[in-house]
Amino acid sequence: MCAGQEAAEWLEYMTTDRPSALGQERAASGGTLLLSLPPKPVTVVQLRP
Repeated sequence: MCAGQEAAEWLEYMTTDRPSALGQERAASGGTLLLSLPPKPVTVVQLRP
């Protein structure tokens, strides 16, 4: 699995309120609190050495 796919799945696992497989997995493991995303996009800056 590539890092982008893993990140997307983690984000879905932590934030979805839809009945997806990852949302059901979170609920089954006792995770009922959903994380919310910031209202606007966050800018990521990469520093070059």
